[in-house]
Amino acid sequence: MTKILFVVHRMGLGGTETHLLALADAFIRRGHPVGVFCAGGPFLSEFQRRRVTLHISPPFEQPNQAALRSLRQLVDNQQYQVVHGHDSAAFRLLARANLPRWVRLGVTVHGTYANASALRQVSKVAHWLIAVSPQVRLYLLHQGIPAQKVHLIGNGVPMQVYHPGMDHTFRPRWNLPKDGFVVGYAGRFTLAKAKVGQRVVETLTRHARELPNLYILVAGPGSRQHLRPGAAANLRLCGALFPMAAYYRACDLVIGTGRVAIEAMASGKPVLALGESRYHGLLTVQNFAAARFTNFGDHGPPQSWSALALWQDVRRVYNQPAEAKRQAGRLHTLVLKDFSVYHSVDQLLHLLKENPI
Repeated sequence: MTKILFVVHRMGLGGTETHLLALADAFIRRGHPVGVFCAGGPFLSEFQRRRVTLHISPPFEQPNQAALRSLRQLVDNQQYQVVHGHDSAAFRLLARANLPRWVRLGVTVHGTYANASALRQVSKVAHWLIAVSPQVRLYLLHQGIPAQKVHLIGNGVPMQVYHPGMDHTFRPRWNLPKDGFVVGYAGRFTLAKAKVGQRVVETLTRHARELPNLYILVAGPGSRQHLRPGAAANLRLCGALFPMAAYYRACDLVIGTGRVAIEAMASGKPVLALGESRYHGLLTVQNFAAARFTNFGDHGPPQSWSALALWQDVRRVYNQPAEAKRQAGRLHTLVLKDFSVYHSVDQLLHLLKENPI
């Protein structure tokens, strides 16, 4: 049994937080107690439901003595053996924490947006740094972090939650016809991500009249603030949703990046991979490796993408549903093998064996 403490500044609703929740739940199911050290946030209630011990800290957007003292006392008193940071604020705090020598310290870097200075600082004391995509791994190496400390472990998804199946309640709840062709776009509507989401929805609503019975289903924090509910009769704005399993099952096609793309593939849905970095198009076995490199369009230098190409891919799935479903079935098998949260847990436990307490 290993006691694990996750450190993150705030718990909103996004890919990092849902990844953390899946990991915590999987570790607990394997018999390893998990705690979370953070300054609060609306998503904490989900951790409470899964028997995660919550430790509410002073704010630590920048390291400060109150947060450092609170973290040191917690680790000493609760005898946490592994401390693992998950955002730039956590990296800065852990770099200065001066934790006991018996603690194994690691961090997971969830994107190339992670602060470079914070990464270099924490890399001096961390036993390992985890990159969630090959593009993030390259980013870490470019910061001068030793290659032997950098490990590639993808976003783990709970396959018992996200799997192919039917849901007969979600469509009626959102007034979507049973025979409608539902295109889902899911993602955070913050900063640059909001611009991507707005452009996707504008493209779909502009061309929607070309496809009979097309409906657009948008989910994600901030979507109702950045989009107008009455912009089109076939547009549905769900706002922030968790869990997302019923949402994916209600869709015939999902547009998204990062964890959304992985969860949708796990659910057996055709996916158009589009994020801040680039557009990979309709995911297939042939382009899966290239899309995985950027975390399905989320990581790497931004590249321009064509709204027309996006719409043409939507039309292709609409006109060739059998082929799209066949490809989705093959991708489901790949995701099941490589992105199960229990596979991620096994890899993390292997790192611990290589760095024994």
